Amino acid sequence: MELQPLANDRISCNFKEFGYLSPNQFTLKSRNQHFQLNKTQVIAELKEFVEQLMQLAIDGGYITPEEKQEFLKPLREIVPASAIS
Repeated sequence: MELQPLANDRISCNFKEFGYLSPNQFTLKSRNQHFQLNKTQVIAELKEFVEQLMQLAIDGGYITPEEKQEFLKPLREIVPASAIS
C-alpha cells in the first residue's frame, strides 16, 4: 500500500495485491487498485491499526500497558481531534 498526500485534505492510495494462488503456488502477478481517501479518515484508521497492534504486543507479553501508552503519546498529538475515538 502506498499513500501520498494530495490537495484539499485528500490522500491517494495505491493498493497492490500479490502472493499465493494456492498454498504451493506463489505468483508475482498483481492486482492494483487506486483510491482517493479523506485524510482524517486515513489517519484515524492508521491510529486504530497501531492501537490494535500494540494491544497484540501486550497480549503476547512483549510490552507493558505503560510502554504502549508511552509509545502512543506522539501519535495522539498529531491525530486531529475529529479522528480520535
